[in-house]
Amino acid sequence: MEQTPGHRMLGNRYEMTRRIDQCGETIVYLGRDAVSGRMVTVREFCPSPIMRQDAEGQILVQPGCEVQYKSLSSDYEELCRYLMGLPAELPFVRPFELIRQNGTVYSVEWYAGAETLGDHLARIGRPIGWNALKKMLAPMVRAMGRIHTDGIYHRGISAETLLITEREELLLSGFCIPAARTADSEIAATLYFGYSAPEQYSSNSWQGSWSDVYSLAAVCYLALTGITPIEWRQRGERHPLIPPAEVAPETPAHVSDALLRALSVDLRTRYRTIDEFWVALLDEPGSGTMTYPLSVVKRSDPPDGPPPSPAASIGIRSLVVALVLTSLVAVIALGISYRIVDTQFPVPLPAQASAEPESASSEEDDDPQIYIPDLVGSNIEKVLLDPLYRSLFTFQIERVFSEAQPAGEILSQSPPAGTPSPSESPAQIRLWVCKGSQQISMPDLVGMSLERAREMLDSLEISYTYEPVEEPARKNGEIASASIPTGETVFRMTDTVILYVAENPEPEDAASSTGSSGDSSEYVYNRNQGTTETRPYFYQRDEESSEP
Repeated sequence: MEQTPGHRMLGNRYEMTRRIDQCGETIVYLGRDAVSGRMVTVREFCPSPIMRQDAEGQILVQPGCEVQYKSLSSDYEELCRYLMGLPAELPFVRPFELIRQNGTVYSVEWYAGAETLGDHLARIGRPIGWNALKKMLAPMVRAMGRIHTDGIYHRGISAETLLITEREELLLSGFCIPAARTADSEIAATLYFGYSAPEQYSSNSWQGSWSDVYSLAAVCYLALTGITPIEWRQRGERHPLIPPAEVAPETPAHVSDALLRALSVDLRTRYRTIDEFWVALLDEPGSGTMTYPLSVVKRSDPPDGPPPSPAASIGIRSLVVALVLTSLVAVIALGISYRIVDTQFPVPLPAQASAEPESASSEEDDDPQIYIPDLVGSNIEKVLLDPLYRSLFTFQIERVFSEAQPAGEILSQSPPAGTPSPSESPAQIRLWVCKGSQQISMPDLVGMSLERAREMLDSLEISYTYEPVEEPARKNGEIASASIPTGETVFRMTDTVILYVAENPEPEDAASSTGSSGDSSEYVYNRNQGTTETRPYFYQRDEESSEP
C-alpha cells in the first residue's frame, strides 16, 4: 500500500491519508472529511504518461503535452459535473465535489464501503441464481439506459467496478473518460480481461451502448456460472465460449442464449442497446408475458379493422358540428346573464375596506420565521448535500449503531422539528445517524498483507491488535490467522480482534519468492499498447504454467 507524501489536506477539508489505487486517468486516495468525520475517496487527475507527480505532491505536465492535458482535463471535469447532476437514487458511485489544487483537478466521493462483486462471489463460494440476479440488475439497467440516452458510456463494467451492498444492491463505480478505457489512446488505459469489449482494444473502432452491453453480459456470465467468460481474443474452434446453461444447468435457456448474443465479437449480431438486451433476458418463452420495444407501436399506424364507410363519416361530422354550435350559443347566453346580474347588484371590492391590514401583513412577510425541519428518517447524505439546508443550518453529527434502521438514516435530532430557528445566525442541529448494525461477520483476512487487513478493519470499525507469529506457510507480513474465525459475529467497537502476522526467520540463502500476492486480481501490462489489463476472479492461467 503506497502512502501519500504526508497527510495532505484538500480544500482545507479533506485529509488524504493513503494512496490505494491508480485507475485510468486518476490516482485514488482514501481520505476523511474533517467536517462530518466520514471516509471519502479522492481521485486525483494525473493521466500517465502526459503528467507526473513530484515529491511534494504537485502535478506536473510533461513538456509538449499541454494541449493534451487541457483537452483531457476538460473531458474529466465535464464527466464529473454530469455525474454530480444525476438523481441521487441512481445506483452510481459519483463525485459530489470538484476541487482545483496542486496544478490539477480532484473529485471527491463518499467511500462506498461495499465489497466488489468478485469479492462477494469468492466469499460466498457459489454463483448467484438468475432470480436473485434479475432483481439486482433491474435498477442498474434502468440507470444505464438513462445515461446512454445522454451519450455517456461506462466502458469499464466488471467484477471490480460493480459493488454489492449489505442489502444485496448493485452500485457501479469507476467512471472514466473514453481515453482511459481505449487502447492505443494518448494515455495509458485500464481494460478488464474478459469484460472489456473487443472494440475498446483499438482507437479506430466505434464504441457505444453496445460496449456496455458486452461488459454487463460478461458480469452476468460470471455471476451465473462462477467463471469469467473466455476472452474474445482466445476464442476459436478449440476454445469456444461455452453457453452458461451448460456450465450452470439451472440457468434458463433464453437467458443463456441472450448472454451468448450479447458477448458476440461481431457487432452486427450483438444487441445494440441495453434495453434490447434486457428485453431478451426477460422474454421467457411460455411465461404469458410479452415485452415489446417502444418503437413497435407508432401514432401513424392505422387502427385494426376495416376503414369506416363514407356515409358513416358524414354522419359523425354532422353530429360534431351540431354539438359545437349548441355549446357556442350556451356560452353567449351565460355571458349576457352575468353582465345583467353584475349591473343590478354591484358588490364593493375588498380593497376598498381598509389598506392597513395588508400593509401590516406585508411587513411581517419581509422577515419570515424559519423553523427546524423534521429530518428523522431522512438520509444524511441528501441532507448534507441539500443547498437550502446548508445555507440555513449547521449540523453536528454523531454516528451510532442500530439493529433496526439502515446505515445513513437519521435516528434523532435536537432541537426537535418545529422549533423556531434564531434569525441572527444559522441554527445548529445535532443529528444522531445510524452507521449500521454493531454485529458484523468477521471478514476473511488470511493471506492478506497487514496494511490491507488494517485498511479493511478500519473501514468496518473493528478494533484490532496484531502479534508476530512464525508460520512457514505464509510470507512475512501476511496474516496467518485471527483470534476470531472468518464468518463469526464480531461486535464492532467492542470486540478486539488479534491478527497473527507471519514473521519467519530469513534463510541464509534468502531468495525472492514468487508466490501469490494475495490479491484477487492480476495486473498485466502490455508494453506495445501501453494498456493495463486486469485479469479478475476465477481466471484460469493454464497457458502460463511453467515447464519443469
